[in-house]
Amino acid sequence: VFMAGLYLSWLILLFGSQVAYAIQNRASYLQEKLVENVNQRGKEFIALRILTLIGQKFQHGESPATLAQISTEIGIPSKLAQQILQPLLAARIVTEIAGAEIAFTPARPLDDINAHHILRAIRTQGQNTATRDEPVRAEVLGEFAKIEEAERSAAAKITLAALVNRAQKQIEVAKPE
Repeated sequence: VFMAGLYLSWLILLFGSQVAYAIQNRASYLQEKLVENVNQRGKEFIALRILTLIGQKFQHGESPATLAQISTEIGIPSKLAQQILQPLLAARIVTEIAGAEIAFTPARPLDDINAHHILRAIRTQGQNTATRDEPVRAEVLGEFAKIEEAERSAAAKITLAALVNRAQKQIEVAKPE
């Protein structure tokens, strides 16, 4: 009887602690689920948006953006922002500034960073899958190369400085007078 009572009381205690943990960490769990559902196109858009924000702060001489500021201003989970900043750091597009809280600033002048650099940094995560060598593969690979070249030439024309300037104009237009 004593062992059954001990077992039952521990069962209640452990179940209660799991419920308390789940309630306290519901927001972070939902953020993790949201991060898992973001597709590649969404990550590329968010990378462009993050760099526009970092570039705006840099261009206006404001203090560099922290992870929390980026997350709040763009409206994305901080885990997603961190996930996207990692390849940008690795590609030396942004750099970390040490302080009370780690902040991010462009690693190069804004005119030297274009949309192609950003997209390439986000896309180079992981490895390409190889397919069987067959006649159709060469044809498809050739067309894929043409698509990539068209995208590269279009994205290379959009510098981060131009994107920041156009974003600033949109902010000025949207300000209530």
